[in-house]
Amino acid sequence: MLPAVGIFDSFAEPPLISEVSGQLHMSRRKLEIAFKEITSVSPRKFFHNRKMTRVYQSLLKAGPRECSVTRLADQAEFLELGRFAVQYRRLFGEKPSDTLRRRNPETSWQVGFQPLPACSSDAVGNSNDP
Repeated sequence: MLPAVGIFDSFAEPPLISEVSGQLHMSRRKLEIAFKEITSVSPRKFFHNRKMTRVYQSLLKAGPRECSVTRLADQAEFLELGRFAVQYRRLFGEKPSDTLRRRNPETSWQVGFQPLPACSSDAVGNSNDP
């Protein structure tokens, strides 16, 4: 089942379950059952939670002078900021702006985690973001 996690990293948008199951050479139903057994969530929810976690970790790393919640949410392709904030709070128990203020540059990253580029040193200096 671990190869499926890496497959999810290769998609910018939530992948179709049929695409993932095809790459893993298993039926769609078998993939869904395996995901729920291992992660307790559907593949789509798993992908969504990974994307939210990437925003969370990027907010912890960046700090309010270097980035904005809006900028990171846009970079992660969350189109409705209000809905993003509600889902974020439900998942992490705090508002995204609170996470940003709680900057922690020593965040221990997941293996292979890359912060979102919206707040990298290259992106920060070249933006028209207020």
